Amino acid sequence: RADAARAEAELAAVELPAEAHPLLRAVLLEARGLLAAHRGDHQQALRLFLECGHQLAARGVANPACVPWRTHAAQAYQALGEHAAARTIAADPLPGGDARPRPAEERSGPAIGTRDAGPVRLTPSERRVTELVLQGLSNLEVAERLCLSKRTVDTHLGRIYRKLAIKGRPELGAAVKAL
Repeated sequence: RADAARAEAELAAVELPAEAHPLLRAVLLEARGLLAAHRGDHQQALRLFLECGHQLAARGVANPACVPWRTHAAQAYQALGEHAAARTIAADPLPGGDARPRPAEERSGPAIGTRDAGPVRLTPSERRVTELVLQGLSNLEVAERLCLSKRTVDTHLGRIYRKLAIKGRPELGAAVKAL
């Protein structure tokens, strides 16, 4: 922090070999993102933080203590004025990263609708996917925003549709608005 120019020069000189451990690659991306944020280039910082998250997720590294890229990405989104995206990425739990027991209300979330079997409850992840879909993002865009695979987003949407007893995206908006 004291000498950003020196840090930038030293990081620019770092060339990792192809066989470098994924965690080292992620730390390097995070450091470059922090420097971009320090320079005020929040768009570049965000790109680097999200790439860091993608690389870690692809290698199965889910512990947020390893590289706190989500926090940095949320700060970059905040700096860019994308407050909903900042909240979404900061709140998204990592697979296997939070093993603490949680109360049923926190796991299920508030009821967002009803059907014959009683109130419908969406998980926090399903609520985040729903929020982004209702903003008009495609499944791929939702996946990129939440650092998930497209298949995971597809799975969440399938569960959401079943829980709400709807058939697709156009009905999702109406189901949520009717609440």
